[in-house]
Parts: sequence; structure tokens; C-alpha cells
Amino acid sequence: MSNKVYWTGIEYSYAPSSKHYGALKGGFVYCFVRANDCREVLDRVTEEMDNQEMIPTAFEFISPYNNIEWETQEESAHYQILSSEALKSDKVVFDDYYAFKEN
Repeated sequence: MSNKVYWTGIEYSYAPSSKHYGALKGGFVYCFVRANDCREVLDRVTEEMDNQEMIPTAFEFISPYNNIEWETQEESAHYQILSSEALKSDKVVFDDYYAFKEN
């Protein structure tokens, strides 16, 4: 397994089997994953979101996570923790989900 952590920003919708389907339109989430390349990131994140009854509708970016500058030290510390968690495991590590209500 790689020692490189990637991060991505994902827009998603809920699968019809989800308890949120119809009540929430979808949302946005950052996630972190240790992977060999961008293709592996896409595959692993898509599989994990499927397990959570979510459908990725757009990957806004996929990039190695190194020395990203954030507006505050709190943000920097928060995302460094998520990156470290991904480095230590084979799991896809998700940040907070930001869900959008149906109109």
C-alpha cells in the first residue's frame, strides 16, 4: 500500500435505498485516502460511498495532500488529523458532510 495520502472534494446525491433519499438532495464532503494514484482514489471512494448509500456526482478535485495552507490554524490542525488517520489505515476518512435539502 502507498504512503501517499490524497484528498478530494465530492458532491454527492443519496441512493434511492438511503433513508435520506427524497428528504435531502445531496451534499458535499472532503475525504482523505491512502492510495497509489488518482484512479485508486476514485475506485475506493466510490465503493465506500456506495456502502453508505450515496452516489458521487462530481469529484471537484483529487490531489496529494501535502502542506495545504488553510485560513486558520484550527482548520490546518483539523485536516492534518484527517490526513494522519488516512495514512495509518486502509479506510477512506470522511470530513463532515454538508447536506442540501430538497427544494
